[in-house]
Amino acid sequence: VATIFASIGTVSNLLTIFALINSKRLRWHPTTMFLVSLSLSDLIFSAYNLPLTARRFFHRGCEFMCLSAEACKYFPFFFFGNLGASVYTMALIAVHRVFGVFMGKYLNDFFNAKTVPVM
Repeated sequence: VATIFASIGTVSNLLTIFALINSKRLRWHPTTMFLVSLSLSDLIFSAYNLPLTARRFFHRGCEFMCLSAEACKYFPFFFFGNLGASVYTMALIAVHRVFGVFMGKYLNDFFNAKTVPVM
């Protein structure tokens, strides 16, 4: 099941990134930048973390998940770092929405093409 999700997730996130970047009208919109960031994070998760997780469960009981010791060291970094990046991006999207609903006159001051990439 994880390999199916990994394949579908990789292709769909690549298509999402490609579609958002190639749209001239949406390219520099702050929401688009957040969505590209989130899609990139999900792409890393589906292309790297899910296959390794599937391999780990397929080879239960193997030391180092049947991988090298080097790969075993990097797996938690990518797994939890990726989770943190996804949660951070979703929180920024939520803050952007709150600004849009409750403080619309300040939205473009805080969220524009110059400030969003720094976030």
